[in-house]
Amino acid sequence: MLLAAFLTGAFCVAATGAWYLLRDRFAAEARIMLRMSLCLAAILLPVQLYFGHLNGDYIHEHQPAKFAAIEARWHDEQPAAEVLIGIPDPATESNKYALSIPVLGSLIASMSFTSKEVGLTDFPRQDRPPVLIPFFAFRIMVGCWLIMLVLAWTGSYLIAKGRIEENRPLLWATFLSFPLPFIAILTGWFTAEVGRQPGPSTVSCGPRML
Repeated sequence: MLLAAFLTGAFCVAATGAWYLLRDRFAAEARIMLRMSLCLAAILLPVQLYFGHLNGDYIHEHQPAKFAAIEARWHDEQPAAEVLIGIPDPATESNKYALSIPVLGSLIASMSFTSKEVGLTDFPRQDRPPVLIPFFAFRIMVGCWLIMLVLAWTGSYLIAKGRIEENRPLLWATFLSFPLPFIAILTGWFTAEVGRQPGPSTVSCGPRML
């Protein structure tokens, strides 16, 4: 969350600097804002990826049902494929229109090309988390991260070359990017909190610990 807070601040500052350059106002200050914020983001985004991977290792070990829900992995697989996108269908315990990469799921989960990864059917229905929200929220979060990485690295390169002001499409993209870290934070929390909840059949109307 600390890294996410720095990245959120960085992209808000970058968006403001980009707007100033697009409006041809405060050019000197805008260049400083872009240089400081995009270069900071270019460094912190890979660091965020590393800590996200450590968090994923923790979930894989201690919250396997949540991990399976995030991956929309219904059945045990060895080696496991990675579902890039699709539509999880809890009724049939399958994914519709899935685009998957073989073996990548095992590599991401266990750093192995041959590991066996558990599916949701290993858990009783009442102990499974909802699948749709963690599955899509996680992919939205990763998509926001990828867009921010491209903007930060491209912008830093153009700043180093002294050509940032000439690239108006990038300035517009940077200006419009300011919601991305907010969306990434929210979808990250949706993934974490919805993924830890049991299925609706176990939820009662009485008091309970969350």
